[in-house]
Amino acid sequence: CLGKAHVVSDHIKIDKNNIDLRQEIIEKILEELSGEIEKKKIKIDNRLGSIPTGSIVINANQMWIRVVYRNLFKNAIKYGGDGITIAYGYEDHGSFYKFCVYNTGPPVPEQKRDRLFTKFARVDDEPIREGVGMGLFLVKEIINQHGGEIWYEEIDNGSAFFFTLPK
Repeated sequence: CLGKAHVVSDHIKIDKNNIDLRQEIIEKILEELSGEIEKKKIKIDNRLGSIPTGSIVINANQMWIRVVYRNLFKNAIKYGGDGITIAYGYEDHGSFYKFCVYNTGPPVPEQKRDRLFTKFARVDDEPIREGVGMGLFLVKEIINQHGGEIWYEEIDNGSAFFFTLPK
């Protein structure tokens, strides 16, 4: 992860292609994480803003957008707790798409939200958590390199990460 953060933050050129977000990214990551999802009895809901059952084609770098979704889903699993629902979706805003990954777990404490997208940030104080606090920093760099923005909101006492990508 540290190597990826270094590469992206050094402003490499991100080659973009048309990719099917549902089939090439989201479905593969959910399949990859299915063991953790089943173990923690997590429900997956794709009706939030509803990515259609067909496909949604975006112009992005497949490897890097996979990193974004893998990080957001893994964080929802890790910090959301057992029995939560993870929802994902998008909205079409004409010149850009707005994407969301939401979970019904406890929201990020307000006093720690300003650290979410910074290097080596931890929102929990438990030393047993794996990782080095680079995930959301890396995600922000990737989204920025794609010409988008990312932010966090507490919604319905849950956690929602929104990001945009230009069409």
